[in-house]
Amino acid sequence: MAKKGDIKYILKPDDTPGIPGLSITGIQTNQVIYKLAYDFNRLFHWDLQLQPDIKAIRKNKQFFFENYATSENITGKKIRLIQNKILIPLPHPESLFDIYESYYLFQKLETPDYVLIYPEEENLTPQFLQHHYKVPYQAGFIDVNMADCLADFPEFPV
Repeated sequence: MAKKGDIKYILKPDDTPGIPGLSITGIQTNQVIYKLAYDFNRLFHWDLQLQPDIKAIRKNKQFFFENYATSENITGKKIRLIQNKILIPLPHPESLFDIYESYYLFQKLETPDYVLIYPEEENLTPQFLQHHYKVPYQAGFIDVNMADCLADFPEFPV
């Protein structure tokens, strides 16, 4: 039984991944997500704001992925920056190095640390972002096939 605070809302029909017009770009970087959101806001004049985390079950464990979104544009669509990868430290007393287990929001996407989900008309291709995203840290952008994400596409909290 869902508690009052657990209410989730499915993507609106114009944001549904099966409908043409939505694209995804993967982001590889060691930078934290709030810094990425800040830099996107500064460079592209967006207004990415922290939204409720996205809950996902992986290997019978519950994980929460950070989620930033802009306000809706004229067509009712948003740009979203979402954490795709979580590293959980594993106890290993005999090792000098930290060992982590990785969990992914989009399980078929093990390369990007984050994903940028946007309306196609925004044209935020990896090439565009690589050319215009000028920051003092490394960030790589990857073209993502929407079909690789459909099975894990989350329900977004409003």
